[in-house]
Amino acid sequence: MHRYLAVFAVLAALACNSPVAVGGTLDVSVAPTGLRIVNNSGAPAYFFAVERETAARINWAPCVDPEQCREVAVGAETTVPYTAVAGWAPGAHEAIVYWWHLVPETGDTFHADSIRALVVSLSAPSDTVRVTGTVRHYDLEGGFWAVRGDDGTTYDPKNGLPSDFQTDGQRVLLEARLTHDYGIHQVGPIVEIISLQRI
Repeated sequence: MHRYLAVFAVLAALACNSPVAVGGTLDVSVAPTGLRIVNNSGAPAYFFAVERETAARINWAPCVDPEQCREVAVGAETTVPYTAVAGWAPGAHEAIVYWWHLVPETGDTFHADSIRALVVSLSAPSDTVRVTGTVRHYDLEGGFWAVRGDDGTTYDPKNGLPSDFQTDGQRVLLEARLTHDYGIHQVGPIVEIISLQRI
């Protein structure tokens, strides 16, 4: 009888000192300027985002210092710019978001509870383009501004380029919807800007 009580006491002590698994999920979706991450779990979530082919070539370890790790608080959201996704380049098709919770150890140290992975498609819908490029001024038809994509295509904004982006040579990340309209400029497809950011 005493032996059973001793075993029970040891198991109870271990159960009280073991970290309890935190439920919930991390939701990741594609936004115009990056990956939108929403923490629906029950604890702060820490993460690392990497382009999928790059993930196969690197060796990494989860960050376990809450002062240094990228974090999403409970119920909060953040957007990771595409340029901050490790290995991302224009034309990337997928990214992996690895995420975990931190479990306190003795002193001021932590360890990752378990590493989860979410694969996210970076492909835009067929009528949407996402491209890096360079702002250019064209003297045709009285002059206009457009984005010359790194893919070799010139994207002609239907309502013009916003004035704060009208700097020849400015590097940008453009997400736009193809309109399938025909314009007088004849330099490339007419697009409606969804988002435009400097890079």
